[in-house]
Amino acid sequence: MAMKCEQLAVKEASLYNRLMELQSDSSQTGSASGKNTLRNIPKIPSFDGYPISFYRWIFGVDELFKNSPGLRYFQKRILFVDSSMGDPRSWYDADPYRNIDILTILDNLFQSNLA
Repeated sequence: MAMKCEQLAVKEASLYNRLMELQSDSSQTGSASGKNTLRNIPKIPSFDGYPISFYRWIFGVDELFKNSPGLRYFQKRILFVDSSMGDPRSWYDADPYRNIDILTILDNLFQSNLA
């Protein structure tokens, strides 16, 4: 199981690097479409899983994503995975395909806690 998680993490990192290369290539070809790339987006602060920092973290994520409407779901997922560590990262790494809707889940949690 640990081997699969490591392999998935390596594949995800490889895809992330490839995505960055493709975005870099498209921006160098003179594409002025105004699309947001991950290089233009500030990094999400790290989230370690402590409840006390959850609300500040999810508020920052929500604000970042709302102010970056050009981000695709895959890009948001990369930013999320990049920022998580500790228990949240372990939970995600355990089964990343089952947890693909994490941003929706977190958004629902955030919205329900505002009400």
